[in-house]
Amino acid sequence: MSDSLGNLLFYSDADTIFTAQHTVMENGLDFVGASGQQSNSIVQWPESDSLYFVFKAPNLGDGMGLTYNIVDISKNNGLGEVIEKDVLLNYAWDAADKVTATLHKNKRDIWVINRKFREDSFAAFLITPEGINEIPILSPAPDNDGSDTERGFIKFSYDKKYLFS
Repeated sequence: MSDSLGNLLFYSDADTIFTAQHTVMENGLDFVGASGQQSNSIVQWPESDSLYFVFKAPNLGDGMGLTYNIVDISKNNGLGEVIEKDVLLNYAWDAADKVTATLHKNKRDIWVINRKFREDSFAAFLITPEGINEIPILSPAPDNDGSDTERGFIKFSYDKKYLFS
């Protein structure tokens, strides 16, 4: 994640959140199983200068569910701190290892989309300045046969008309 000028703020791999100085962020270790193909997505909390969501999806079929963590970049002299950790989105208990985000058409809110593993659907969670709406909008998705062919990535087209999975 970078600021509006392109300066690195922090980043994450499957298991760790790192500061801009490439050190482990405070409380940034030992997250629940998030080691899939596209298992991390970071979005800024709408209308906040310091809060960010770090979404983590499990390895395909892991059964861990989609979780989020909240980073406050204003902590520790601007290096940040994970202030909430491994919060499970109740309606994403069967999350697959695909998570992405896109700006809402109102140019303020954010949609976080995850492919559900056991249900043949996509789950879209809306993030507003008030927080996350934990009840997703579900959309039909291609049949999921549980094979390795279901692995891969999820992405929106440039014009945001299509979701590729």
